[in-house]
Amino acid sequence: MPTSACGLAYLSNINADDFSRIAEREGFEKAKLLGANSPKNLGQLTQMAEASRERGYGLISDTYELGMTAMAKTIINPHTNKPFGTVSIAGPSFRLNEQRVQELASKLISTAQQLGEIIHLVQI
Repeated sequence: MPTSACGLAYLSNINADDFSRIAEREGFEKAKLLGANSPKNLGQLTQMAEASRERGYGLISDTYELGMTAMAKTIINPHTNKPFGTVSIAGPSFRLNEQRVQELASKLISTAQQLGEIIHLVQI
C-alpha cells in the first residue's frame, strides 16, 4: 500500500492511529524490492502522505516500478465522511509526465467526488 498512488491517497485520509497501524502491518521490507522512490521508513511514508493530503491526491513515480507514474484520489462516502475507495490514473512516466499529471488532476478529483455522490447506490 505505501508504494501505490491509491495507497497514498487512502493513507492521507485516515487518522493517525489507523495510519500507524497500517504502516506497521505493511512494513518497509518490500521497499528494497521496489522502485527507487518507494518509502524506506515511516518518516518518508509520512512525508509522502502529507504531500498527498496537501496536493489533494496521491502521486507516485518510480515507487512501485521504475518508469511508472500514477495518481489517485480517495472516494469519500458523504454519509460517513470516511474513505470508501479510490480512483486512479496510471501509465508510463514518459506519457504521464508532470505536465500531464497537472492536466488530469482536476478530472481525477471531480471523478472521485462524483463517485462519492452516488455511493449510496452501492450495496455491499
